[in-house]
Amino acid sequence: MRLAARRSDVLVVPSTAMAERVTRIAPRLDGRIVVRAHPVSAEPPPRLPREPAILCRVLFAPYKRMAERIGALLRAVGELDDGSVTILITADRTEVPPPVASHPRVRLVGRLPHARLRELRARSRAVYFPTGLESFGYPLAEARVSGQPVIALDTAQNREIAGPALCGYDPRDPDSLRRAVARALTAQVTPDPAPFDPGRYFDWLLGEPR
Repeated sequence: MRLAARRSDVLVVPSTAMAERVTRIAPRLDGRIVVRAHPVSAEPPPRLPREPAILCRVLFAPYKRMAERIGALLRAVGELDDGSVTILITADRTEVPPPVASHPRVRLVGRLPHARLRELRARSRAVYFPTGLESFGYPLAEARVSGQPVIALDTAQNREIAGPALCGYDPRDPDSLRRAVARALTAQVTPDPAPFDPGRYFDWLLGEPR
């Protein structure tokens, strides 16, 4: 990978944070790095009534500390509403700890095909994307494209990708997460597909840089 990078005229990365990481590891590449957000198709979402649900579509892995982060979300939601809000998680019982799997607010929907995932997202009021280390973060971009609030860490990278769709929080501050959830459950976000336009991305990538 490093040899290919040294031989390249241009290195395309999907976020400023990734550009900074590459530069930190290989300072000589600094002048050849271009930040271009990954393309995201702006498919019109199905017109479905929004339900009091938060969709969490994250692949579970130990380094993501998902059990801890879903626990924090459940506590925040529990302090805000009367029990009507459901947390939809794209996992099955073998992937989550028993306390999460058996929680009355949790609905495990498993791994879903794209069409079914789009439908669930269209029915949900917000998306929860709590991971801390991502090169890009498609749920952030998709939320911005479709005009849906996304609850995620308040970082420079997440602000860059999610834009006005971000309801950011500080993981060290439970009150911050509670405020972010409250905002996400009521926010109206205007769809913003322009930063992720596939045509513009591939015209630039395969044609003459503009």
